[in-house]
Amino acid sequence: MQGGLYGNALKAAAYCNNEAIVRLLLDHGAKLDESKGLFKTAKQAAARNGHNAVVNLLEETERMRELRRKHER
Repeated sequence: MQGGLYGNALKAAAYCNNEAIVRLLLDHGAKLDESKGLFKTAKQAAARNGHNAVVNLLEETERMRELRRKHER
Protein backbone atom coordinates (compact mmCIF):
# COMPACT_ATOMS: atom_id res chain seq x y z
CA MET A 1 0.00 0.00 0.00
CA GLN A 2 1.31 3.44 -0.89
CA GLY A 3 0.14 6.96 -0.23
CA GLY A 4 -1.27 8.65 2.81
CA LEU A 5 0.57 10.58 5.47
CA TYR A 6 3.44 8.10 5.83
CA GLY A 7 3.84 7.15 2.17
CA ASN A 8 3.47 3.39 2.62
CA ALA A 9 2.38 0.70 5.05
CA LEU A 10 5.92 -0.08 6.23
CA LYS A 11 6.55 3.49 7.36
CA ALA A 12 3.14 3.69 9.03
CA ALA A 13 3.76 0.46 10.95
CA ALA A 14 7.27 1.59 11.92
CA TYR A 15 5.97 4.95 13.12
CA CYS A 16 3.27 3.22 15.22
CA ASN A 17 5.76 0.70 16.65
CA ASN A 18 3.88 -2.28 15.22
CA GLU A 19 6.80 -4.69 15.05
CA ALA A 20 4.66 -7.65 13.93
CA ILE A 21 3.34 -5.76 10.90
CA VAL A 22 6.80 -4.39 10.09
CA ARG A 23 8.16 -7.96 10.14
CA LEU A 24 5.27 -9.22 7.98
CA LEU A 25 5.79 -6.47 5.41
CA LEU A 26 9.55 -7.05 5.32
CA ASP A 27 9.03 -10.80 4.92
CA HIS A 28 6.89 -10.01 1.88
CA GLY A 29 9.54 -7.78 0.29
CA ALA A 30 8.57 -4.27 1.40
CA LYS A 31 11.04 -1.69 0.13
CA LEU A 32 13.22 -0.09 2.79
CA ASP A 33 14.15 2.96 0.71
CA GLU A 34 10.72 4.26 -0.32
CA SER A 35 10.98 8.03 0.15
CA LYS A 36 7.40 9.29 -0.21
CA GLY A 37 5.43 10.65 2.71
CA LEU A 38 6.22 12.34 5.99
CA PHE A 39 9.46 10.45 6.67
CA LYS A 40 12.18 9.56 4.18
CA THR A 41 12.52 5.96 5.41
CA ALA A 42 10.77 3.52 7.74
CA LYS A 43 13.86 3.56 9.96
CA GLN A 44 13.58 7.33 10.30
CA ALA A 45 9.88 7.00 11.19
CA ALA A 46 10.64 4.44 13.91
CA ALA A 47 13.64 6.33 15.27
CA ARG A 48 11.64 9.56 15.48
CA ASN A 49 9.49 7.95 18.16
CA GLY A 50 12.21 5.97 19.91
CA HIS A 51 11.02 2.57 18.65
CA ASN A 52 14.42 0.91 18.98
CA ALA A 53 13.25 -2.67 18.41
CA VAL A 54 11.74 -1.67 15.06
CA VAL A 55 14.87 0.30 14.15
CA ASN A 56 16.99 -2.76 14.93
CA LEU A 57 14.71 -4.99 12.85
CA LEU A 58 14.95 -2.62 9.89
CA GLU A 59 18.74 -2.38 10.20
CA GLU A 60 19.09 -6.16 10.38
CA THR A 61 16.90 -6.52 7.30
CA GLU A 62 19.06 -3.97 5.47
CA ARG A 63 22.19 -5.93 6.33
CA MET A 64 20.68 -9.27 5.30
CA ARG A 65 19.40 -7.90 1.99
CA GLU A 66 22.79 -6.37 1.24
CA LEU A 67 24.53 -9.68 1.96
CA ARG A 68 22.11 -11.48 -0.36
CA ARG A 69 22.74 -8.94 -3.13
CA LYS A 70 26.50 -9.36 -2.79
CA HIS A 71 26.21 -13.14 -2.73
CA GLU A 72 24.06 -13.17 -5.89
CA ARG A 73 26.66 -11.25 -7.92
